Amino acid sequence: MLLFLSFSTQTIADMVAVTIPILALSLHASPFEIGLLATSRGAVYAICPFIAGYALGKTDRRQVLVSATAIDLVTTLLFYFSRAPLELIVFRLFEGLALAIFWPTLESLIAKARVSDNSDPLRGFNISWGLGQMVGPIIAGAVMMFFDVRLPFLVVAVAAVANVTLIVRYGESKDQMLNHKDRPSVSIRGISASLILAIAFLGVIASIFFAFFPVFVTVLGINAFELGIMLFLFGAARVCFFHKARSIKGGLSPRILLASLGFTLVYFGDRLALYAGVVVIAAAFSLVYSYTLEHVLRGDDLSVRHRAGMFEGLLGIGSMVGPFLAGFIAEFSFAYTFIMVAVVSLFFAIVLRVSETSTHRLSLSFKLRDPD
Repeated sequence: MLLFLSFSTQTIADMVAVTIPILALSLHASPFEIGLLATSRGAVYAICPFIAGYALGKTDRRQVLVSATAIDLVTTLLFYFSRAPLELIVFRLFEGLALAIFWPTLESLIAKARVSDNSDPLRGFNISWGLGQMVGPIIAGAVMMFFDVRLPFLVVAVAAVANVTLIVRYGESKDQMLNHKDRPSVSIRGISASLILAIAFLGVIASIFFAFFPVFVTVLGINAFELGIMLFLFGAARVCFFHKARSIKGGLSPRILLASLGFTLVYFGDRLALYAGVVVIAAAFSLVYSYTLEHVLRGDDLSVRHRAGMFEGLLGIGSMVGPFLAGFIAEFSFAYTFIMVAVVSLFFAIVLRVSETSTHRLSLSFKLRDPD
């Protein structure tokens, strides 16, 4: 059930992510407002996962999943009735809240079921939501092209109702809670600064790509269905690289270098370059995501909850900052946002390469205590 929820929730999230920028464009949103659509969700996502990861220690996780999915359902209906870009920006705060609650909860449950050092269940998790990222965009693109730009929201609402029903009927009603008197604190140690920056950078890559790529190809005259095919290819490439991630050696720097190449290809705007860029960006994201998630979700059950919240929160920080800055640049040209990411990715890859060869590592170490 957990992997199916991962698949269906990601399908929902990607249908919304593809539809919102195109709807905003039809409502005459400026490039900066399109950037704010991603920034508003990222602002909530930067804070709430940390809180959610901490609160999981004392909360029935079935209730958490139901609440998050219900918020997503209501937000989707609000999107459907929106008539101005500002409304979309405000409502996207609530979408960010729903996802910020949902993903750390699900990740901690999946990591709890680890077979061998988290690698097996996490690979299944990565593949399941990667499949959702294949299906969601092509459904949204087809519905927008053949019916109406708002109709994907109603499809999402139906899927959210199905998810709530599934969680209520088949989800565990109670977690096996840890004894907090025996565990007064949890320590999170050994997370390198490069790992922290890489996770935040993932948020930058994903948010800018999904905020501006649909608008960019629409402005180029590519229809919604072909956009869906491109993003289907993006999801398919991610699933393939998720599956092979464990067998691919090397540190973070060559993986991030792929992102620089991918965004450079997208910048050129040629159809073949767009398809190639989408595949390369998918490869970069998958390899960095798998590497960072596997290194972060290590530890006992209580530690994993905090780490899952920290991981999603760092993604949120990146997805808040990235589109905000990219929105300013997009006022000149949507294409400039992609070359900006390419240059920053190249610089970051060089910095990581230097740090990987250094004998010094900066690590994050702190304690979170339960209230008495």
